[in-house]
Amino acid sequence: MTTTGRALLIASPFQGLRGPVSDADAVASVLCKRGFEITRCYGRDATRDGIRNAWNTFIKSIAIDDAVVIYYSGHGGLVTRPKHGESSKLPDEPEHVKQWHYQFLVPVDYDQSTADDFRGILDVELSYLVERTTNKSRNVTVILDCCHAGGMARDPGLGGDAVPKSLLKVLDYHNLSRVVDKLLQDGRVGRDEEDGLILGNPHAVRIAAAAPPETAWEYRNARGEWTGALTEALVRALEEADGQEATWRSTALRVRELVNVMFPGQHPQVEGPATRLHFSIKEQPSQVLLLKLEDDIPVIQAGAVAGIRKKNRYSVMPLRASRADSQTRLAEATVTHVTGFRALTELSSSTTGLDNGIGIIPPEGALCFLEAESLHQWPVKLHALDPSALTDEIEKSQYLRICNDYNDQPLLVHFHQTSDWVSLVTNRGIQIAQRHVGGEDAERMQAYRDIVTDAEKVARAQHLLSLRAEDPAELLTHQIELEVGLVQDGQRTRILKPERGYDHVTEGDRAYIMLSNKGRDSVYVFVFDINVTGAISLISASSPRGIRLDPGQSHTIGSNRFGTLRGLPFSWPKRISKDRPVDERLLFILTNAPVDLGHLSDSEHRSSTGRGGLSNLEKVTSSISSGNSRDLSRQLDGDDVMFEVVHVPFMLCPLGWNNGGEEVMDLEDVRDAKGNQEHVTLLADLPSPASLAETGDFPEIPPHIAPSSKGILGRLVRAGKKIPACVWVVNRHTDDIVVVVSKYRPSRLLTQAGLEVSATGVGFNLGSVTIQGPATRKTLPPEERDPKGAIAVFPMWTRKDGFGVITIFKGSSELPYIENDRIPLGATAYFVNRPDLEFVEYKAEEEPH
Repeated sequence: MTTTGRALLIASPFQGLRGPVSDADAVASVLCKRGFEITRCYGRDATRDGIRNAWNTFIKSIAIDDAVVIYYSGHGGLVTRPKHGESSKLPDEPEHVKQWHYQFLVPVDYDQSTADDFRGILDVELSYLVERTTNKSRNVTVILDCCHAGGMARDPGLGGDAVPKSLLKVLDYHNLSRVVDKLLQDGRVGRDEEDGLILGNPHAVRIAAAAPPETAWEYRNARGEWTGALTEALVRALEEADGQEATWRSTALRVRELVNVMFPGQHPQVEGPATRLHFSIKEQPSQVLLLKLEDDIPVIQAGAVAGIRKKNRYSVMPLRASRADSQTRLAEATVTHVTGFRALTELSSSTTGLDNGIGIIPPEGALCFLEAESLHQWPVKLHALDPSALTDEIEKSQYLRICNDYNDQPLLVHFHQTSDWVSLVTNRGIQIAQRHVGGEDAERMQAYRDIVTDAEKVARAQHLLSLRAEDPAELLTHQIELEVGLVQDGQRTRILKPERGYDHVTEGDRAYIMLSNKGRDSVYVFVFDINVTGAISLISASSPRGIRLDPGQSHTIGSNRFGTLRGLPFSWPKRISKDRPVDERLLFILTNAPVDLGHLSDSEHRSSTGRGGLSNLEKVTSSISSGNSRDLSRQLDGDDVMFEVVHVPFMLCPLGWNNGGEEVMDLEDVRDAKGNQEHVTLLADLPSPASLAETGDFPEIPPHIAPSSKGILGRLVRAGKKIPACVWVVNRHTDDIVVVVSKYRPSRLLTQAGLEVSATGVGFNLGSVTIQGPATRKTLPPEERDPKGAIAVFPMWTRKDGFGVITIFKGSSELPYIENDRIPLGATAYFVNRPDLEFVEYKAEEEPH
């Protein structure tokens, strides 16, 4: 019988989320290629009752052998049971309602909830809907792009370009406990005799955007599109699989790698039968791989889609083997090259004298068991006329790989090279290093090695920021309370609120860190600072195996032995321009036993490799520090170490920082009218006008050229705008030009001499300039060659003075030629290869009324 694919896609853009509908459409596109029939519940239809009705109807359509997908994109929420001793006493809670928390999905009518009419969809109801779905078909995949307990209100580096997919304010526990009781009475929740409420399902693969305590993000990606980080990565991973056999477990690893480039604190999860192949009930042991000879080359019959990495090392065993065994091992295979579905290897064997071990692999093949896993290599991009020398250095790196195609997004860092200089820019648009490559050959090659080392420092920090306990048995349960605050004249002043996501400190401020153990077991605490350059500092270095906190004990970092608060100073990263704040964070690693993590600090930078009795945490962090593969074959000589990682992010502001030289302002001032922080972007990565919602219905041709445009603009004017929020640009030059329309002037960068110059200074091109706030770019051909293509409409964002900015780049090197920051709304700007633009201003009185 042919399997039919059916998918229910739910998109709830509640409370300002901009990506759910387009995310659901992206998932629909992938599923349609696989023959799925799509049922949509989008936007205004995604109310509580709308989702219930759509799901119930969908269940009726399912046949026993169907492949079923349930997808949700939107907000999630969490409410917890009051702790013992808190003032809110539980009122007559039903005996069967005894969860310590409830999670729920947030439909578009959630804000109409009352104490008697909760408009969310609780986890217990969701679980029952999934159970009814798996009663019709056991081939079910549930994908939830939301989070329930994320504490971050804003990402400090992305500001207004990233939004958490969880609610920060929900109804109280008492209300929801009564809601559950009513759901039980109405038959909307199933009941299990032993466990009370049905909260799991062994027949459904469940993909979640983040681990329970984490924040899942929606953000504006490099193409200017709003998307959920999980959905973007999952769609890409499914497209890479292209219908080939891959398990959900290996796919989750690939998805996590993609998400962690931008959001290292978000770890997508897969639960249930994770060894199933995509949209199938067929399972495949994910740790065992088949190796065969192809033209005398040993090839593992799986690739990057299955999580295989270059330099992974495997034990090659006979086909009947159930595990690796050094006594019966045929050979050892080391991966030398990886494609999506194949991995080339080199074989070595201590039992044969044959080159590369050829001759010991039988015709039917052999099994591979993973012995040592290499680090994930972060994607980077080169912007250079002749990238060969830089490419050679990057290809030697254990931490980096060159972006293979334009769609391989997001990226960790960008390399920008001119004739004499190469610079390194983060994916937040911050230039963090620059090296001179215009000297003699030996000096030039050393400069290339140095700039790659600078990038590897960022990659190493990204691995540490992405660290978490993968095995639930390793996750530490504790009651450590952390408080980070500022000190002035020996007194505590302001406590940092990391849940805001944009709390900030200023260069020279001094901080204290207070640690308190409210639990019953001793805990060891390591405190690291990670700055924008990737520099890792071990703040708790005086306790090299962790600050021991016994039950009831407290410890304050930043006080002297007499208990006087002095604080630790925040210093500005070396060689970083002070033209904008930069993101930084404190990272706490909490363990249940003393361990050695000193190798993570830049001042130590040593590996624990070679020592016996290493915990898994020490193996992982040693691999991060050294770049070497993590040995999975050796057993730990002792008990496992449990741990948890806690992040405290913040923005570090320079004293009196300025925005493009226009005005000095505090961090909070760099926000749009809705209070969103305005993000820094590379000009080379700006979105096109057509991809932005702000472009709206503006006509492509200005009204003074095409009178028919007046009617469209007239409707916009009558809708409440005196002047349309756009500008037109016409290219009357003889060559192509690149037009950038922005709210602020292009930001300043450091030159080789360490001086600040404007973006129109010598040596800077489109690929080496950044901009703060909203902006867009488009290439226009000359009017003589393409009259229609030479004209474009751009959305316009104005500053407090009522003007915006147009920057024109021209020539093969895309050097800036004109920068005009006095552009009025509704104007048409003509470029005729002169230092000044010619303008035709918009005249509202010409519009029909």
